[in-house]
Amino acid sequence: MKNKKIWIPGAIILLVIVLAIVFKKDNKGTKVATENAAKRTITEIVSVSGKIQPESEVKISADVSGEIIEMMVKEGDSVRQGQLLLRINPDIYESTVGQLQANLDNGRAALASSMAQRESTSANLIQAEANYERIKKLWEQKVSSNQELEQARLQYETAKANLASADKNILAGTFTVKSLTASLEQGRKNLGRTSIFAPASGIITNLNSEKGERVVGTAQMAGTEILRVSNLNSMEVEVNVNENDIVRIKVGDSADIRVDAYPDRTFKGTVTEIANSARFEATSALSDQATNYVVKVHVIRNSYADLGEGRNQPFKSGMNATVNIKTKTKANVLSIPISAVTTRNPTNSNVKTSETNKTKDQKDQTRTWAFIYKNGAVKAVEVKTGIQDINYFEVLEGLKSGEEVVTDPGMAVAKDLKDGDKVQKVEKDKVFGK
Repeated sequence: MKNKKIWIPGAIILLVIVLAIVFKKDNKGTKVATENAAKRTITEIVSVSGKIQPESEVKISADVSGEIIEMMVKEGDSVRQGQLLLRINPDIYESTVGQLQANLDNGRAALASSMAQRESTSANLIQAEANYERIKKLWEQKVSSNQELEQARLQYETAKANLASADKNILAGTFTVKSLTASLEQGRKNLGRTSIFAPASGIITNLNSEKGERVVGTAQMAGTEILRVSNLNSMEVEVNVNENDIVRIKVGDSADIRVDAYPDRTFKGTVTEIANSARFEATSALSDQATNYVVKVHVIRNSYADLGEGRNQPFKSGMNATVNIKTKTKANVLSIPISAVTTRNPTNSNVKTSETNKTKDQKDQTRTWAFIYKNGAVKAVEVKTGIQDINYFEVLEGLKSGEEVVTDPGMAVAKDLKDGDKVQKVEKDKVFGK
């Protein structure tokens, strides 16, 4: 009984000691990692994805319809400007040219006949006019009768009408010959268009048709795209940039390009073209259309020249690429890690600030904060940020170089930490350790 009485107070004392140790341990606060605000060079980027394509790519369609009777190239072939690529059956066009030539010959013959007829009609008019003047004088001398005068006058008027008709026939014949000549010229052009030549030097890509297939000419709707001739020596990435980021990009901006086919390489690029008109894309059936602008980024050849060794072309049209466009660079500016910055509404976040001379609306506005670590506790400070890269924010106001800010854990910075909280500073890899 005596031993039991001694044991109970001892157990109570031990429990108090254990609880004190636990309380003291917990009282150290949340484990956090920190980093100093420091001067760095920050490059702001716009990161977008797109497809690689040739800068110069010519779509080849037939101007005339018909069956392909000869295909001189295959996909991947290298061709020179002016090289014959394929031929379309010319039979119907040769027949058309023959018929148009015959029509033109007939038109020219008819025009020549009309001109000869005019010469004869003109001579008749001269004769009829002279006869009318002679009969008129005789009539004035009372030698010729009224009937003879009227007959001579009618012959003269008829001759004038015949000459006018002959002139009209010549004019119509001239227009007919011109029209037939134009038709023949068009027919010959169509005949020539049955042979299709390379408009530029390059590589055959997207060969969509084969010998024996029928193609529709561009004179009828859009026509059939037969193949493409691409200059694979000069490549670009076409990307879609949203309306919020497009205002930050300008022609000449440099870029880093990552291609899925070469995961261990980064290539260099330059923005060469920015669209002025938007491209609208539906993001879902129920949402508004996304407003994007096409931007083209030239891939600098020197950055991938070594990849050409032992292979024809390192890049293929349609390869996936990620482009980081460098829109602005600032050197030697104060910065802190992105993970050290949070946005909160001071009314609802328990961060303590001076609210003197601020309206209710200003007090309720969401603001940007960081937590300075000092002597085992944190102080919430409002900061003004500038540009950012993938790791750091530029700090314009609110911090000084060398001040230590909390960077981890992310949930603590974003939501849990409050002004004045006690914290325990540890290495980053021990933030979540025991």
